[in-house]
Amino acid sequence: MLFSHSKNYLLILLICLCSNYSLFAQQENTIDQTNLLNHQAKPKDFKLSIGVFGLVNGSFLSAPDEKTLELSINQNTAIAPLAYPGFGGVGGGAGLNLEFSWRFVGLSFDIYQSKDQGSGKLDLISRDMGQSAWHLPLMLKLMIPNRVVTPYAIVGWEWVKPNQASWEDQKSNIIQPGINIGGKNYSYGAYSQNYDAFVFGLGLDIRLLPSLSMPIRLRGHHSFMKKDTLNDVMKATDSQLLFRSQWEWQAELTIGLKYDYSFNL
Repeated sequence: MLFSHSKNYLLILLICLCSNYSLFAQQENTIDQTNLLNHQAKPKDFKLSIGVFGLVNGSFLSAPDEKTLELSINQNTAIAPLAYPGFGGVGGGAGLNLEFSWRFVGLSFDIYQSKDQGSGKLDLISRDMGQSAWHLPLMLKLMIPNRVVTPYAIVGWEWVKPNQASWEDQKSNIIQPGINIGGKNYSYGAYSQNYDAFVFGLGLDIRLLPSLSMPIRLRGHHSFMKKDTLNDVMKATDSQLLFRSQWEWQAELTIGLKYDYSFNL
């Protein structure tokens, strides 16, 4: 009889142990699933992006307040009035973008080449001035993150390295498309030099796929160039009066595609 009671006690103990083990296993499985869901749901705060884009730009250069040019003729100084017209026109280009961001702030760098050009009427003749140029803007990006459309503002600085400037006089009935100063004839031309500019603008990143987006940006560029007199924006050689092909204002519309890689540190 004692043996029979012992068997019952052992059976009850075995059932209790099995029940406790099953409950423990279920708890462990629930904890593992919760940790997995928490890991999957944790947002990835950092993002590295690389993209390509095309652009259309408008380039503008206003006239100085004082429209007189001081130049040397036969070791004498001459001051000549000149109807500087100002220039404006449309161009385009394409380039690459690299960006690193954390939550709502990012650092964006572009490298692109564009055609920066404009025209103006001088001495009743339309003149075209411009050049292709490399632009390297470095911009701070402030975003309002969203799953589909992320709006943002950008501000920064850019360095511009232009190629050789071009100048073209449109067809005209005027035989001499230049100017005579002090009995000496000068033709017109253009020259370029490196410069930098302030960059600002607004944009949208439109999510197309989980790792692919389409950035659309509207940017402005302002070059703080000195242009009190014509000597600030022109120079004279023995036979030419050269206009400096540096653009005071530029407006750009860029559209592109970029690949986004999100991660946590």
